[in-house]
Amino acid sequence: MADEPPPAAAAAAATAAASDVVGFAYQPEMLLHRGPRNHHPEKPERLTAVLGVLQAGGLLEQCVQLPARSATDEELLRVHTAEHLKHVAAATQAVADSPDDRSLQEPHGVDAIYYHASTERAARAAAGCVLQATERVLCGECRTAFALVRPPGHHAEADEAIGFCFYNSVARHSPNPDPDANLSLDPDPDPSPRPNRNRNRTLALTRWRWPRRTRSRAGACAAWPWSTGTCTTATARSTF
Repeated sequence: MADEPPPAAAAAAATAAASDVVGFAYQPEMLLHRGPRNHHPEKPERLTAVLGVLQAGGLLEQCVQLPARSATDEELLRVHTAEHLKHVAAATQAVADSPDDRSLQEPHGVDAIYYHASTERAARAAAGCVLQATERVLCGECRTAFALVRPPGHHAEADEAIGFCFYNSVARHSPNPDPDANLSLDPDPDPSPRPNRNRNRTLALTRWRWPRRTRSRAGACAAWPWSTGTCTTATARSTF
């Protein structure tokens, strides 16, 4: 029987293999969240359009599909208040009970944040994808992971859904990263020159509790011409 490689060599080989792995996180449940008006910028077609381009270009075949999961109460409560979780769930149920009531679907008016009978389910799926992508990079299984998600989350505050966002999945993973890991979380990775307007709530939620010794960071930019929050990348880096 051939000799097994020493643990150090096996670990090095695993690290080298992981350095070439790109994880992909996506859940069809996120398409269920839909507003009452077709012209609203935050709609399911944002994901299906991107997904179609990735599939047509053969890019998804080069990625590892990450297991699907939804964000748990425990995970969301690290960023949001219990009252916020109850409000999102209650608003979602209210629309399910009265699907034709526009005042429940659009509590803040036309073109603002909206609720659907599947909003809470879709929002948890989106947050779960971001968490899954981040965790796979942190544990070394992937060098980079890409989460194609909606509804977005980076505008959501601790106690308020805002900017089409319900659960701030980026802020959820920012407070307690591995202090020995270099991690970049980038909502809406895009090189466009449009001004950055997505950090407001994420940084507000994390600024007061970000560990001083960590070398991790969260960045954001607008995915022009798409409405914001379409995707999040988690990338392990040796240096910044």
